[in-house]
Amino acid sequence: MPMESADDGHLKAIVICHYVWGGLALLLSCMFIGHIIMGIMMVKGQFPTNGGPPNQFPNQFGYMFICMGSGALLLGWAVGILTIISGRAIARRRWRMFSLVIAGVNCAWVPFGTVLGVFTFIVLLRPSVRALYPA
Repeated sequence: MPMESADDGHLKAIVICHYVWGGLALLLSCMFIGHIIMGIMMVKGQFPTNGGPPNQFPNQFGYMFICMGSGALLLGWAVGILTIISGRAIARRRWRMFSLVIAGVNCAWVPFGTVLGVFTFIVLLRPSVRALYPA
């Protein structure tokens, strides 16, 4: 049985971290569904108030909640799915440049995405790891 190199171990750890972070990004971005629901309630005039008129919010606030919540939800889902795809690509030793781009995108998600992105850069930019990918 061939001995596993340090690069293989590091790549496996990076793959697992990509899967975990991608799943967390998908899960955490679901909190914006609440913003979308609040926006819909504001637009329909069903937002509960304490003793005030039932629809004290202008419709623009409701539409703002809907649009911004939808944008944040879609962005989080996109980053989560692309991070999982990147982890799968690293496991298959394919699309190294794609994984580097996703590592850069993940650096914007402080602190966990930043840590994952930096360590992905450190591992994937090694010449010994570059040799593991097909030309």
